[in-house]
Amino acid sequence: MSCVELKGKGPLFVIMRHSHRVDMGNHRWLSRGFVQTAGGEYIYNPTEDMLPSVPPRRKIHHALDPPLSLRGVNFAREKAMAILSRYPILKERTVIFSSPALSCLLTANEVAKAIGPKAKICVTNTLFECSGFYPPPQDQDIKFLNLYDISCFGIPVDASFKPFPGGIRRNESHTQYLERSAEFLQRVMETRQENTNIIVIAHAVSHFALGATLEAFPTEPSNLFATPMESSESKAHVRAAACDEMQFKEYNRQHYATGSPLSSCFTAVYQLQSKAPFDLLPTYTRIFAGIPTALSSPPPGDKLALGTHTTPGTHTTPGTHTTP
Repeated sequence: MSCVELKGKGPLFVIMRHSHRVDMGNHRWLSRGFVQTAGGEYIYNPTEDMLPSVPPRRKIHHALDPPLSLRGVNFAREKAMAILSRYPILKERTVIFSSPALSCLLTANEVAKAIGPKAKICVTNTLFECSGFYPPPQDQDIKFLNLYDISCFGIPVDASFKPFPGGIRRNESHTQYLERSAEFLQRVMETRQENTNIIVIAHAVSHFALGATLEAFPTEPSNLFATPMESSESKAHVRAAACDEMQFKEYNRQHYATGSPLSSCFTAVYQLQSKAPFDLLPTYTRIFAGIPTALSSPPPGDKLALGTHTTPGTHTTPGTHTTP
């Protein structure tokens, strides 16, 4: 699906999956990127397609929450610039939300840099992917970076943002995950300011969990998607998109509406089509789903520069130690 012109002046809701992680196609990245010393510590020794530095933490935490590859960072930068060149409305009055996964934060960092130096990222656990993808005991070893460590790694977080209530259940079902995603949308709709754009950087299955719920995609059988609007006590309630477990796994591989592999659907853009009264949710229409291309080429000589927003702090650079 190609980019289309905006219909009117309605603000946008953008869903973007994280860029290429270092472990995608390189399952031995940990053994190649960390060298164990005689004392049992691990020294970060990046190979050609690894970031020059990673946050300091235990090796198991790197394994379950890997960073982007160097190629992934460059891809995220290119596509962030592309989507902003296509939809320059995103350069103003835009709020960025990100999953706490490092791959999402690094992707969000490129989006923030493309928007401008004042852009900040709201980090919320409600955007993390289904914890059921991590069977016990792996789910107990998932440890996210705190805001201080994220900031020290050069990622501009919004320290004033208060995370939405609710969190991640261990070994949650796909239904619980979809309900958690709907709750995120509910909170966004309740707190959204008029004419404010939203950019969400999350995971592959977020295209379904958030996108299908957002646009109430009509399809058969009728129970594949639940209706997103339910008026109760003069207040609209977001209801999660519904599907069985097999369909859920399928939507982690292909886009729920276009059927395209999610590897070719990096970004989806929705536009607000109607202003809603207090007791109704706004109506969004999907206007793009795919890999955005820029209207013009990016500036020459644009290379990896994680330090654009760097706050003084520490991170693991080649030759430094990390805990086993």
